[in-house]
Amino acid sequence: MKKSHSMLLAAGILFVMACVVESSMKPLPGVGQIASKGSSIYAMAGEFRTVAANLLWIKADAYHHEYIEKHGDWTANKELIGMFRMIVDLDPHFEEAYASGMYIYLRGYHSPKSALKFLKEGLGYNPNSWDLNRLAALLYAIEYKDYPTAISYAKKSFVYCNDPFDKKVIARLILTLEKKTSENNQVTHLSHSG
Repeated sequence: MKKSHSMLLAAGILFVMACVVESSMKPLPGVGQIASKGSSIYAMAGEFRTVAANLLWIKADAYHHEYIEKHGDWTANKELIGMFRMIVDLDPHFEEAYASGMYIYLRGYHSPKSALKFLKEGLGYNPNSWDLNRLAALLYAIEYKDYPTAISYAKKSFVYCNDPFDKKVIARLILTLEKKTSENNQVTHLSHSG
């Protein structure tokens, strides 16, 4: 724990020093103005946020495995939500944190609504994520029995997926969801006609 705090502190100090150095730099005579004075600062800030998010993920992963050894069901580890929230605040493109957080909201907190909200936030930042789209399809199908919406997410997942194995799994998911939609339509038709 001390080591990660020390690393974050050192990175923070380095970042502040770089900001001070860059803001005090003056262009050489005859060279012209710097096109974007803060551009390297903003680039460094982005890198710092990504590195910090990755360091938090490593810490969350270690904590996650310790929890599994002692308690078994990792989705009951509600304390990880705070870390996942910090990770996605630092790097909103960190898909794994959205996926893991969705499971904790769903199974640990028993809140499909919170799980869907967190997942939709992740999809807002990562609309082309095959995995987040796949999770949305499963969430709509299993928790909400909304098969048409689940199919639309599953089809997006299929389009964005590059792995042949995962693509086959998603294709089977789409077929299953289409079958469930058809069954529901038949039941609805029968109940209205009788």
